[in-house]
Amino acid sequence: MPHLQSENSFAYIGPDNNNSISNNDEQNIFLNNLNKFVDKNITPELWNLLYKGAQEEWDLNIKMLVPSVVADLITKELKEYSVGCDEIPMGESCDFIFKTWANFKERGYDLTYFENIHLLPTNHGTLRKLKTNQKCSWNCIDDNEAQPLIENLALSLLSKYIISLENLMEVLACLKASITFPTNIQIKLQPREAEIIINYLCLLHPDDTTNDIVKYFPIFSEVGKEEPIALLPNKRNWYLLPYEDEKDYGQIIAPNTEGFLDSSSPNKKFLLENIQYISELFDDERPFPAGIFSENFRDIFLTSLKAL
Repeated sequence: MPHLQSENSFAYIGPDNNNSISNNDEQNIFLNNLNKFVDKNITPELWNLLYKGAQEEWDLNIKMLVPSVVADLITKELKEYSVGCDEIPMGESCDFIFKTWANFKERGYDLTYFENIHLLPTNHGTLRKLKTNQKCSWNCIDDNEAQPLIENLALSLLSKYIISLENLMEVLACLKASITFPTNIQIKLQPREAEIIINYLCLLHPDDTTNDIVKYFPIFSEVGKEEPIALLPNKRNWYLLPYEDEKDYGQIIAPNTEGFLDSSSPNKKFLLENIQYISELFDDERPFPAGIFSENFRDIFLTSLKAL
Protein backbone atom coordinates (compact mmCIF):
# COMPACT_ATOMS: atom_id res chain seq x y z
CA MET A 1 0.00 0.00 0.00
CA PRO A 2 1.16 3.57 -0.55
CA HIS A 3 2.50 5.61 2.31
CA LEU A 4 -0.17 8.17 3.32
CA GLN A 5 1.40 11.42 4.44
CA SER A 6 -1.58 13.08 6.16
CA GLU A 7 -5.24 12.62 6.94
CA ASN A 8 -6.04 14.73 3.89
CA SER A 9 -4.19 12.32 1.60
CA PHE A 10 -6.11 9.51 -0.02
CA ALA A 11 -5.26 6.40 -1.90
CA TYR A 12 -7.70 5.21 -4.51
CA ILE A 13 -8.96 1.75 -5.25
CA GLY A 14 -10.99 0.44 -8.18
CA PRO A 15 -12.88 1.50 -10.17
CA ASP A 16 -13.93 -2.18 -10.11
CA ASN A 17 -13.08 -5.09 -7.85
CA ASN A 18 -10.57 -6.56 -10.28
CA ASN A 19 -7.06 -6.34 -8.84
CA SER A 20 -5.28 -7.58 -11.95
CA ILE A 21 -3.25 -5.02 -13.91
CA SER A 22 -4.21 -4.83 -17.60
CA ASN A 23 -2.43 -2.82 -20.29
CA ASN A 24 -5.04 -0.09 -19.91
CA ASP A 25 -5.00 -0.04 -16.13
CA GLU A 26 -4.63 3.30 -14.37
CA GLN A 27 -1.43 2.11 -12.72
CA ASN A 28 0.12 1.75 -16.17
CA ILE A 29 -1.00 5.25 -17.15
CA PHE A 30 -0.49 7.61 -14.20
CA LEU A 31 3.13 6.73 -13.64
CA ASN A 32 3.87 10.01 -11.87
CA ASN A 33 1.10 9.46 -9.36
CA LEU A 34 1.43 5.82 -8.38
CA ASN A 35 1.38 6.85 -4.71
CA LYS A 36 -2.31 7.67 -5.24
CA PHE A 37 -3.28 4.02 -5.83
CA VAL A 38 -3.68 0.98 -3.61
CA ASP A 39 -1.09 -1.49 -4.80
CA LYS A 40 -2.75 -4.26 -6.80
CA ASN A 41 -0.02 -6.69 -5.79
CA ILE A 42 -1.45 -7.10 -2.30
CA THR A 43 -3.30 -10.31 -1.48
CA PRO A 44 -6.79 -10.72 -2.97
CA GLU A 45 -8.24 -10.98 0.55
CA LEU A 46 -6.81 -7.62 1.63
CA TRP A 47 -7.77 -6.05 -1.70
CA ASN A 48 -11.39 -7.19 -1.34
CA LEU A 49 -11.53 -5.88 2.23
CA LEU A 50 -10.18 -2.46 1.29
CA TYR A 51 -12.46 -2.31 -1.76
CA LYS A 52 -15.49 -3.01 0.43
CA GLY A 53 -14.35 -0.37 2.90
CA ALA A 54 -14.03 2.25 0.16
CA GLN A 55 -17.40 1.33 -1.31
CA GLU A 56 -19.16 1.54 2.05
CA GLU A 57 -17.21 4.67 3.04
CA TRP A 58 -15.58 3.29 6.13
CA ASP A 59 -13.45 5.66 8.16
CA LEU A 60 -10.41 5.05 5.95
CA ASN A 61 -8.22 7.29 3.86
CA ILE A 62 -8.99 5.05 0.89
CA LYS A 63 -11.60 6.13 -1.62
CA MET A 64 -13.12 4.74 -4.81
CA LEU A 65 -11.47 5.72 -8.06
CA VAL A 66 -14.22 7.69 -9.79
CA PRO A 67 -14.15 9.75 -13.05
CA SER A 68 -13.64 13.06 -11.24
CA VAL A 69 -10.50 11.67 -9.60
CA VAL A 70 -9.26 10.34 -12.93
CA ALA A 71 -9.80 13.80 -14.44
CA ASP A 72 -7.70 15.37 -11.70
CA LEU A 73 -4.93 12.82 -12.23
CA ILE A 74 -4.88 13.54 -15.97
CA THR A 75 -4.34 17.25 -15.36
CA LYS A 76 -1.41 16.39 -13.09
CA GLU A 77 0.17 14.22 -15.77
CA LEU A 78 -0.12 16.81 -18.55
CA LYS A 79 2.95 19.00 -18.12
CA GLU A 80 1.51 21.89 -20.15
CA TYR A 81 -2.00 21.72 -18.70
CA SER A 82 -3.65 25.13 -18.46
CA VAL A 83 -7.15 25.97 -17.24
CA GLY A 84 -7.33 29.07 -19.44
CA CYS A 85 -5.97 27.65 -22.70
CA ASP A 86 -8.05 25.65 -25.16
CA GLU A 87 -4.90 24.23 -26.76
CA ILE A 88 -1.55 23.22 -25.32
CA PRO A 89 1.61 21.72 -26.85
CA MET A 90 1.43 17.94 -27.05
CA GLY A 91 5.11 17.52 -26.20
CA GLU A 92 5.79 13.94 -25.16
CA SER A 93 2.19 13.23 -24.16
CA CYS A 94 1.16 11.25 -27.25
CA ASP A 95 1.65 7.83 -25.63
CA PHE A 96 -0.12 9.04 -22.49
CA ILE A 97 -3.12 10.25 -24.53
CA PHE A 98 -3.24 6.94 -26.41
CA LYS A 99 -3.34 4.99 -23.15
CA THR A 100 -5.89 7.38 -21.64
CA TRP A 101 -8.35 6.90 -24.49
CA ALA A 102 -7.84 3.13 -24.29
CA ASN A 103 -8.68 3.37 -20.59
CA PHE A 104 -11.79 5.46 -21.35
CA LYS A 105 -12.99 2.84 -23.80
CA GLU A 106 -12.49 0.05 -21.30
CA ARG A 107 -14.12 1.91 -18.41
CA GLY A 108 -16.97 3.43 -20.41
CA TYR A 109 -16.60 6.79 -18.68
CA ASP A 110 -19.04 9.67 -19.12
CA LEU A 111 -16.96 12.22 -21.02
CA THR A 112 -18.60 15.20 -19.32
CA TYR A 113 -16.12 14.70 -16.46
CA PHE A 114 -13.27 15.42 -18.86
CA GLU A 115 -14.63 18.37 -20.84
CA ASN A 116 -12.04 20.86 -19.59
CA ILE A 117 -9.04 18.63 -20.21
CA HIS A 118 -6.78 18.64 -23.27
CA LEU A 119 -7.43 15.19 -24.72
CA LEU A 120 -7.90 15.70 -28.46
CA PRO A 121 -4.66 15.42 -30.47
CA THR A 122 -4.52 17.80 -33.43
CA ASN A 123 -2.54 17.55 -36.64
CA HIS A 124 -0.27 20.42 -35.64
CA GLY A 125 1.27 18.93 -32.52
CA THR A 126 -1.13 20.17 -29.87
CA LEU A 127 -3.78 18.83 -27.53
CA ARG A 128 -7.18 20.47 -27.51
CA LYS A 129 -9.79 20.55 -24.77
CA LEU A 130 -12.84 18.40 -25.32
CA LYS A 131 -15.24 21.30 -24.89
CA THR A 132 -14.41 24.66 -26.41
CA ASN A 133 -16.34 27.52 -28.01
CA GLN A 134 -14.75 26.60 -31.31
CA LYS A 135 -15.02 22.86 -31.79
CA CYS A 136 -12.21 20.72 -33.09
CA SER A 137 -12.70 19.38 -36.63
CA TRP A 138 -12.48 15.65 -37.07
CA ASN A 139 -10.21 14.53 -39.86
CA CYS A 140 -7.34 12.16 -40.50
CA ILE A 141 -4.23 12.83 -38.43
CA ASP A 142 -1.07 11.29 -39.83
CA ASP A 143 0.93 8.96 -37.61
CA ASN A 144 -1.49 9.29 -34.74
CA GLU A 145 -2.33 6.02 -33.04
CA ALA A 146 -4.95 7.62 -30.84
CA GLN A 147 -7.33 8.53 -33.67
CA PRO A 148 -8.62 5.06 -34.64
CA LEU A 149 -9.01 4.30 -30.97
CA ILE A 150 -11.02 7.46 -30.37
CA GLU A 151 -13.14 6.61 -33.41
CA ASN A 152 -13.63 3.15 -31.95
CA LEU A 153 -14.90 4.73 -28.76
CA ALA A 154 -17.87 5.83 -30.85
CA LEU A 155 -18.01 9.21 -32.45
CA SER A 156 -21.55 9.55 -31.14
CA LEU A 157 -20.04 10.16 -27.69
CA LEU A 158 -17.78 12.83 -29.12
CA SER A 159 -20.30 14.53 -31.39
CA LYS A 160 -20.91 17.33 -28.87
CA TYR A 161 -17.19 18.11 -28.80
CA ILE A 162 -15.97 17.65 -32.36
CA ILE A 163 -17.34 18.28 -35.82
CA SER A 164 -17.00 16.37 -39.02
CA LEU A 165 -15.98 18.34 -42.09
CA GLU A 166 -19.00 16.80 -43.80
CA ASN A 167 -21.25 18.88 -41.52
CA LEU A 168 -20.72 22.18 -43.32
CA MET A 169 -23.32 24.12 -41.33
CA GLU A 170 -21.65 23.23 -38.04
CA VAL A 171 -18.19 23.98 -39.42
CA LEU A 172 -19.30 27.49 -40.39
CA ALA A 173 -21.11 28.05 -37.10
CA CYS A 174 -17.96 27.00 -35.28
CA LEU A 175 -15.80 29.41 -37.27
CA LYS A 176 -18.25 32.21 -36.59
CA ALA A 177 -18.29 31.44 -32.85
CA SER A 178 -14.58 32.19 -32.55
CA ILE A 179 -13.74 35.35 -30.59
CA THR A 180 -11.39 36.31 -33.45
CA PHE A 181 -14.10 36.15 -36.15
CA PRO A 182 -13.86 37.28 -38.94
CA THR A 183 -10.07 37.62 -38.91
CA ASN A 184 -9.78 33.89 -38.19
CA ILE A 185 -10.96 33.10 -41.73
CA GLN A 186 -9.47 36.06 -43.57
CA ILE A 187 -6.12 34.48 -44.31
CA LYS A 188 -4.14 34.93 -47.50
CA LEU A 189 -5.13 32.22 -49.96
CA GLN A 190 -3.65 31.08 -53.22
CA PRO A 191 -6.12 30.86 -56.14
CA ARG A 192 -6.15 27.06 -55.94
CA GLU A 193 -6.87 27.18 -52.19
CA ALA A 194 -9.71 29.62 -52.79
CA GLU A 195 -11.13 27.25 -55.40
CA ILE A 196 -11.07 24.36 -52.92
CA ILE A 197 -13.04 26.38 -50.36
CA ILE A 198 -15.51 27.50 -53.04
CA ASN A 199 -16.15 23.88 -54.02
CA TYR A 200 -16.64 22.98 -50.35
CA LEU A 201 -19.05 25.87 -49.70
CA CYS A 202 -21.19 24.85 -52.65
CA LEU A 203 -22.78 22.27 -50.36
CA LEU A 204 -24.68 25.16 -48.78
CA HIS A 205 -28.40 25.58 -49.33
CA PRO A 206 -29.78 29.05 -50.14
CA ASP A 207 -31.87 28.99 -46.95
CA ASP A 208 -29.06 28.03 -44.56
CA THR A 209 -28.78 30.41 -41.61
CA THR A 210 -24.96 30.55 -41.71
CA ASN A 211 -24.71 31.78 -45.31
CA ASP A 212 -23.70 35.29 -44.27
CA ILE A 213 -20.27 34.00 -43.21
CA VAL A 214 -19.39 33.31 -46.86
CA LYS A 215 -18.94 37.06 -47.42
CA TYR A 216 -15.90 37.03 -45.12
CA PHE A 217 -13.98 34.27 -46.92
CA PRO A 218 -11.25 35.68 -49.24
CA ILE A 219 -12.27 33.35 -52.07
CA PHE A 220 -13.73 35.66 -54.70
CA SER A 221 -11.99 37.85 -57.26
CA GLU A 222 -12.77 40.85 -59.37
CA VAL A 223 -13.17 40.54 -63.10
CA GLY A 224 -9.75 40.60 -64.73
CA LYS A 225 -7.89 40.07 -61.44
CA GLU A 226 -6.59 36.92 -59.78
CA GLU A 227 -6.02 37.97 -56.16
CA PRO A 228 -8.66 36.40 -53.87
CA ILE A 229 -10.73 38.92 -51.93
CA ALA A 230 -13.56 38.86 -49.38
CA LEU A 231 -16.84 40.68 -49.97
CA LEU A 232 -16.75 42.03 -46.41
CA PRO A 233 -15.67 44.18 -44.67
CA ASN A 234 -14.98 45.75 -48.07
CA LYS A 235 -17.60 48.50 -48.39
CA ARG A 236 -18.41 48.18 -52.06
CA ASN A 237 -21.50 47.33 -54.04
CA TRP A 238 -20.81 44.14 -55.95
CA TYR A 239 -22.29 43.07 -59.27
CA LEU A 240 -21.91 40.39 -61.88
CA LEU A 241 -21.48 40.80 -65.61
CA PRO A 242 -23.19 38.35 -67.92
CA TYR A 243 -20.81 35.39 -68.15
CA GLU A 244 -20.45 35.60 -71.93
CA ASP A 245 -19.42 39.26 -71.60
CA GLU A 246 -16.92 39.00 -68.73
CA LYS A 247 -13.91 38.66 -70.98
CA ASP A 248 -15.10 41.04 -73.70
CA TYR A 249 -15.11 44.32 -71.85
CA GLY A 250 -11.43 44.62 -71.01
CA GLN A 251 -10.65 47.01 -68.17
CA ILE A 252 -13.71 47.93 -66.13
CA ILE A 253 -14.28 51.63 -65.39
CA ALA A 254 -16.44 52.27 -62.35
CA PRO A 255 -16.55 54.33 -59.14
CA ASN A 256 -14.51 53.04 -56.19
CA THR A 257 -17.75 52.15 -54.47
CA GLU A 258 -18.68 49.61 -57.14
CA GLY A 259 -17.07 46.30 -58.05
CA PHE A 260 -17.55 43.48 -60.56
CA LEU A 261 -16.98 39.90 -59.48
CA ASP A 262 -15.67 37.04 -61.54
CA SER A 263 -18.26 34.27 -61.91
CA SER A 264 -16.50 32.24 -64.56
CA SER A 265 -16.80 28.89 -62.73
CA PRO A 266 -20.18 27.24 -62.06
CA ASN A 267 -19.50 26.88 -58.33
CA LYS A 268 -18.38 30.46 -57.94
CA LYS A 269 -21.46 31.62 -59.85
CA PHE A 270 -23.68 29.49 -57.61
CA LEU A 271 -22.24 31.02 -54.44
CA LEU A 272 -22.52 34.55 -55.72
CA GLU A 273 -26.02 34.29 -57.17
CA ASN A 274 -27.76 31.78 -54.89
CA ILE A 275 -25.97 32.14 -51.57
CA GLN A 276 -24.89 35.80 -51.60
CA TYR A 277 -27.61 37.09 -53.96
CA ILE A 278 -25.26 39.15 -56.10
CA SER A 279 -27.16 40.26 -59.17
CA GLU A 280 -26.06 41.01 -62.72
CA LEU A 281 -25.41 44.67 -63.42
CA PHE A 282 -27.65 44.74 -66.45
CA ASP A 283 -29.85 42.47 -68.51
CA ASP A 284 -32.07 42.76 -71.56
CA GLU A 285 -34.83 44.59 -69.70
CA ARG A 286 -32.87 46.78 -67.27
CA PRO A 287 -29.47 48.12 -68.40
CA PHE A 288 -28.61 49.36 -64.88
CA PRO A 289 -30.21 49.00 -61.46
CA ALA A 290 -32.15 52.20 -60.92
CA GLY A 291 -30.77 54.82 -58.58
CA ILE A 292 -27.20 53.50 -58.36
CA PHE A 293 -25.50 55.64 -61.01
CA SER A 294 -26.38 58.98 -62.52
CA GLU A 295 -27.89 58.83 -66.00
CA ASN A 296 -24.86 60.64 -67.44
CA PHE A 297 -22.45 58.14 -65.85
CA ARG A 298 -24.44 55.18 -67.14
CA ASP A 299 -24.19 56.52 -70.69
CA ILE A 300 -20.44 57.18 -70.40
CA PHE A 301 -19.87 53.79 -68.77
CA LEU A 302 -21.63 51.81 -71.47
CA THR A 303 -19.92 53.77 -74.20
CA SER A 304 -16.51 53.17 -72.59
CA LEU A 305 -17.11 49.44 -72.24
CA LYS A 306 -18.03 49.03 -75.87
CA ALA A 307 -14.99 51.01 -76.97
CA LEU A 308 -12.49 48.80 -75.08
